[in-house]
Amino acid sequence: MSSGAVDAATRTFNYTPSELPVLTLIGDLIVFGTDPRAGAAAMTKSILIDCAACQEEAEQDNIEILFAVSTAPYNLMCKGN
Repeated sequence: MSSGAVDAATRTFNYTPSELPVLTLIGDLIVFGTDPRAGAAAMTKSILIDCAACQEEAEQDNIEILFAVSTAPYNLMCKGN
C-alpha cells in the first residue's frame, strides 16, 4: 500500500510488527477482551482518536485507517484429561 500500487486494502499489523510497532501493540491488546465486537470498537476509537503515535505511524506509511476489526475468540478444544 505504501508504494501506491493499490488504493485500498486490508492491513493486518500483526504480520509486520517491525514496520508498525505501535499499531501492532494496540491490535495485540484485543486478546484481553471478552467481546470481539466491543474490542474492535475500542481499538478503532483508540487508533483514530486517542493514539497520536498510531496516527503518526499510519501517516508515515501512507495509510488512512477507517476502522479496525477483530477475529472471533480462539478456544482450545482438548480430548480427555
